[in-house]
Amino acid sequence: MTLKPILEGEKQYLVPLYQRTYAWQKPQLERLWADILAQAESLADAPNSPGHFVGSLVLAPAAATVAGGVQRWLVVDGQQRLTTLLLALAALRDHLRTENPREAERIHRQWLVNEYQCGSDLYKLLPTQTDRPAFAACIADDHKPTGGNIAAAYRYFLGQIAAVDDPQDTDDLRRIEQAIVRRLDVVSVTAEQDDNVHRIFESLNNTGMALSLGDLLRNHLFMLLPTRAEDVYSKVWVTMQKDLGTEHVETLAYLDLVLRGQPELRRSDTYLAQQKRFRPISHDESAVEAEIIELARRARHLTAILRPESLTELADRDVASALRRLAAWGGEAVYPVLMVLLDRRETGRAAPHEAESAMLYLESYLVRRMLCGRTASGINRALAQAALAAADAVDAAEGLREFLSQPRRYWPDDDQLAEGIETLSFYWVGRAAQRLFVLRRLEESYGHKELIDWDQTSVQIEHILPQTPTPEWLALLEPDVEPGEATTDLHQRVVHRLGNLTLTGYNPDLSNKPFADKQAILKSSKFSMTVELAQQPTWGLAQIQERGVALATRAAEIWPGPRRATKATDTSDQWQVVRRLCAALPVGTWTSYGDLAAVTGIHPKPLGNYLAAQPIPNAWRVLRGDGSISAEFRWPDATRDDSPAGVLQAEGVRFTDKGRAESGQRLSPLDLAALIGVEVPEEATNNSDEQRFWLQLDANQPPASRDAVRRLLDDWRSCGGMLSWGTGAQTSCFPVVRTSNGESWLWTLKPTSGVVEVVFQHLAVQPPFDDTAKRDELRHRINKIPGVDIPISRLELRPSFGLDLLAADAGVSVAMATQQWFLNELDNGPTSI
Repeated sequence: MTLKPILEGEKQYLVPLYQRTYAWQKPQLERLWADILAQAESLADAPNSPGHFVGSLVLAPAAATVAGGVQRWLVVDGQQRLTTLLLALAALRDHLRTENPREAERIHRQWLVNEYQCGSDLYKLLPTQTDRPAFAACIADDHKPTGGNIAAAYRYFLGQIAAVDDPQDTDDLRRIEQAIVRRLDVVSVTAEQDDNVHRIFESLNNTGMALSLGDLLRNHLFMLLPTRAEDVYSKVWVTMQKDLGTEHVETLAYLDLVLRGQPELRRSDTYLAQQKRFRPISHDESAVEAEIIELARRARHLTAILRPESLTELADRDVASALRRLAAWGGEAVYPVLMVLLDRRETGRAAPHEAESAMLYLESYLVRRMLCGRTASGINRALAQAALAAADAVDAAEGLREFLSQPRRYWPDDDQLAEGIETLSFYWVGRAAQRLFVLRRLEESYGHKELIDWDQTSVQIEHILPQTPTPEWLALLEPDVEPGEATTDLHQRVVHRLGNLTLTGYNPDLSNKPFADKQAILKSSKFSMTVELAQQPTWGLAQIQERGVALATRAAEIWPGPRRATKATDTSDQWQVVRRLCAALPVGTWTSYGDLAAVTGIHPKPLGNYLAAQPIPNAWRVLRGDGSISAEFRWPDATRDDSPAGVLQAEGVRFTDKGRAESGQRLSPLDLAALIGVEVPEEATNNSDEQRFWLQLDANQPPASRDAVRRLLDDWRSCGGMLSWGTGAQTSCFPVVRTSNGESWLWTLKPTSGVVEVVFQHLAVQPPFDDTAKRDELRHRINKIPGVDIPISRLELRPSFGLDLLAADAGVSVAMATQQWFLNELDNGPTSI
């Protein structure tokens, strides 16, 4: 049927109080409005065309209706749709009030209210108690709501109706009304008095916003309270739901089951498991009510976990502080343990300082695993089991520590912690907030007399050895480069270690400046860990290693370890990561031992030995940093005698005349991390193309050419230009500038092939260089670079010359002068950078 027979006559549709509140937002509103407009247009063009199906409406008889009174129905399903359509009609009515008050009054009386009733009986629809005031304000004449989804939907339709109202078409708004009440089809399912309406509700497809498991559970529980629902809902459930928020009711239901002895439960099975739990007491309203009251008690604990600031008592301050730290770390895996600890405190079963100690062990377990490169796989189940162990212990803190210290729980001891900090790429483990958390806790361990207001301090992680090193920085690493290793390989291997990182508020100012320049800024820092770095005479591999050792000692003091040392293989199987990375290497690509070392933290030498001794897939795709085959490479199958270079060439890897794999086909550490889904910080990938350009330049061009390119690009930026980067295997650099005619650039620099490509073809449509004479003047200026001789026949093409021609001072000086002339000649000059 359509909406017309549903609304005609004295009827009232009651949304049960245990239903979810009105939840439709802009995407759902936009979809419905598009359908309404389409049907309105059909009324004008093809009035006999079929309507549009919008879903189902499941109704059940409400309490007995007095003869001649309002007929009442419970809306078991479809309340979102019905509420939205009535809000659309209310908006249409209000839009019409000025230009056609008679039509506005008709819509009000015909579709929105029971004209001869008063009080709550006046309204055709009564939403849930939470939504009733806002909905009544939309339907009534005196005022309109200002907040919430109800008000937002009403205002949305007001705006849309105003936008489509055509003053030249007197019937357009009437067609919209008719589209709503006569052209939107629904399947109306009317249940009998004894039907299981909840089963119908569960089974029907919902084409609006899908119900959450928390919605389903709430509906189910209150179906079990036919005589007590109103009282229990208003006195218990409403307060609980308000404190937690609707989205966390499902979390509470899941935790309730875990703490009742189901640590293996999957989150998605929460609703069915709770249904099963309530089945034995489904006919005992007192028992059902008691269970809801118990849920509300547990909800107070979850509220404290979600909002530690709610613990305001003096005795709670240490607990609140520990909860804040775990909240800052993030994740729900710790919730079962925290629920147990708070329950023991509330019921008087906790030993002195039990909760604070247990939370520190919990924090340590999480942080140490991260610092050792351990993934979060299996941690939810492990901590759910730990919660049950802690619940039954005399002292929950010691019970938790004992449980997590068991074999296969992977809690790193002090030696493993030190190894992880000193070798792994800290910047690539965990989430950004967790990395800041670790550095903040390390900073706080210095024992400041003046506390830092972290909430008001803008803090970033600074790489002392920069992510994009200059030749001066690479020179500091040069003495520690090992045979077969490039300086850039060593840089990649150590740049993201914890020993190279600190906290600062001056990240942009520090950038990749020389260490001597950074020292002046570091000295004025508010952070102790940063100030002490300024005391170093220089900064290279030795300093990074020494600081890693010092931070590992400090970390072991902050985060206590397990009761006993564990086997080395218990905490970090980095060889498994190596195998995953090698297996993921695509055909036609290669990587280096240094690249693998940067991701895994394993030194290139043992890496090479491992790959040579084990049957690792695609091991032949791992080369030395310069693209050559390692002299130590061996096939695990001793009978195999084919050349690894030959295998790579057959796969599509190109080799230079010197027998080195082309660097443009090399996968960087960032590429490798992406292959296996390692989360790389966004700030490390923002400039990944730029980093790749410089790495490719350093790997393929001599120092004089590299220096000339840096001078040329620095000069471009100083003149108001900016740099854009290609995304292909060879990461080209485009020195671009924005003008009134769009982006323009003079040439493209290619780091692997080592050429400068002059883009006459692009300039041929860019004023003023669309003039052949102007392009020829540019050609003459470029030809002043010693060794460059571009013929006039190339003015429509993309000629190139070698980067090496810029190496001499005369070459790069002419190139910089040409750039400056080019910018001056552009029509209107640069407009924005």
